[in-house]
Amino acid sequence: ELVQRISPRDALLELCAGAGALSMFCARRGVKVIANDLNPDAVSCMKKNARNNKADMVILQRDVSDLLHAILDQDPQLLPEKCDKAHVVINLPHLGLELLSSALSKSDVCIWGPAVELPRGRTGPKSLRFYCYTFAHSSDKVREKVRS
Repeated sequence: ELVQRISPRDALLELCAGAGALSMFCARRGVKVIANDLNPDAVSCMKKNARNNKADMVILQRDVSDLLHAILDQDPQLLPEKCDKAHVVINLPHLGLELLSSALSKSDVCIWGPAVELPRGRTGPKSLRFYCYTFAHSSDKVREKVRS
């Protein structure tokens, strides 16, 4: 379902990419991709997979919390100029919501539903869309955690 929402005019930032399957699939479809994992073994595997699959993507090994803050601060190295939307995937079920909530609490961006609208007059994507995989939380519980 997520892959169908991402257009080649968009960017994907997968913050806990593991071996990078989602990132590689999107990169091969022409999406601008930045894939990250803190685990050096995962990063090594992801680089090998990207090379073997001819997937053009940026691969990082950084802390998720630092990346979230940089994304919300609109770091131009993380948010490509020529894209409509940036889809940010946090596939860390036990901590993803807490990391997102913490980053949002230290940011001056506004969250509206599933998207964070970015200030007009800047280059880069018009909005950020967050996808946070969790362990069986209801939609209300997720909203409560992110907005608290």
